[in-house]
Amino acid sequence: MLQFTVHGQHVELNERLRSYLDRKVGKLDRYLSTLRDAVVEIRHEPTRAVNQRYVVEITATNRGATLRAEERAPDIWTAIDNAAGAMARQARRHKERLHRLERGEELRAGAVIASAGAAPAGLVAAEEDEEEMLERVLGRVVRVKRFPMKPMSQEEALAQTELLGHNFFLFLDSETRQYSLLYRRDDGDYGLIVPQAG
Repeated sequence: MLQFTVHGQHVELNERLRSYLDRKVGKLDRYLSTLRDAVVEIRHEPTRAVNQRYVVEITATNRGATLRAEERAPDIWTAIDNAAGAMARQARRHKERLHRLERGEELRAGAVIASAGAAPAGLVAAEEDEEEMLERVLGRVVRVKRFPMKPMSQEEALAQTELLGHNFFLFLDSETRQYSLLYRRDDGDYGLIVPQAG
């Protein structure tokens, strides 16, 4: 059975909840037998949107790959169900990918590597006049995540991006030994940003 640790924020981690997590999260290794440990974070956030008050985030590692699911729901039980379901789908997809790699099939890279000079439209800042700059309210950093950066190929970074369901992925390129940013384009393909000294 998959071993996992639970962290709660504004949530009581009682026996009923731990038992429910055992049933839902503890059996994720049946989809991918090499999953060994996971971290489950449960938060209650006092948001105005009632249907997003409970957040369940599950992060598991499998032979260097990170699988992650985050779901929001109006109640803790639905959030757990949804996050466990999302992790099960990721584990099945990852298992299929590993199986294809073992058979020597290439990952669907498509147009993974866009020209390094082409930045996504969201990174190009629009010009604003001084009044707008003064009126704009800046966000703040509310969460910091730290994680080890093992060198990986661009294909591995693409697989991680898809596994995590993110629109971007920062990685240490094993070929160039540089940090690179893989991002999903609006057309469904991927681009790669490679920093250069200015």
